Amino acid sequence: MTDSVSIEITKADFTRLQRYAEPLVDTPATALKRVLDRVEGSSELETPPPSEDLPTVFFEVPPMTHTKFLGGVIDGHAPDKNTWDAFLRLAFKIGKEKSGGFGELKRTSGANMVLEKKDVEGYKYDEYLGFSYQGVSTEDALSIVIRLTKSYQLMWRVEFEWRDKVGAAFPGRRATLGMAHDLVTGGIL
Repeated sequence: MTDSVSIEITKADFTRLQRYAEPLVDTPATALKRVLDRVEGSSELETPPPSEDLPTVFFEVPPMTHTKFLGGVIDGHAPDKNTWDAFLRLAFKIGKEKSGGFGELKRTSGANMVLEKKDVEGYKYDEYLGFSYQGVSTEDALSIVIRLTKSYQLMWRVEFEWRDKVGAAFPGRRATLGMAHDLVTGGIL
C-alpha cells in the first residue's frame, strides 16, 4: 500500500494537467507524476511539453450536449444501433443478466424504471427487458452505464463526436470515453 494525500486543484489547473496525460492510460495521479518527473529532469514518463496538437484527456465525463454516438461496447457487446439510447439499453440488458432481479437492477442503475408497459412521461417500453425506463440526457445515460458497469465490474468504451452546434463542448471533434481501473478516462481524437 502506498502513502497518498488528497489535494484540490482548480478546474483550470486540472485542464492544464490533462494535456500531459495519455488517454485511457493515465489517472490524475500518474499525470501529475509525469509533470513532476519532467520538471525534475527524470526520463521516467517523460513526454514532450503540451501543445494544441496533443489530445485533451478526460478523467470524468465531459459535457455531452450535442454529441452523436459513433460506436461502443460493454463487456465485449455492441448495441444494436449506434445511438446513446441503444447503448443504455445494452447496459440494462447486461445488468439484467448479471443482477439478482429487477429491484437490484433499479437500485444499482438509479434509473426511473417500472415493471409495466408505460409510454407517458418520457418512458419507453422494451419488450426484451420486460420493463419501461424513462428517457434521459446523454450525461444521465452515461451515469447509469457507469453505475451498472462499476457494480458488475464490466469494461466499456464509446466513441462519439460533438456536433458543430452552439453549446457543444468541442464542436466537430471526435472523442472516446471508457472505464479503466474504476476511473472514467478518454480523450479527444
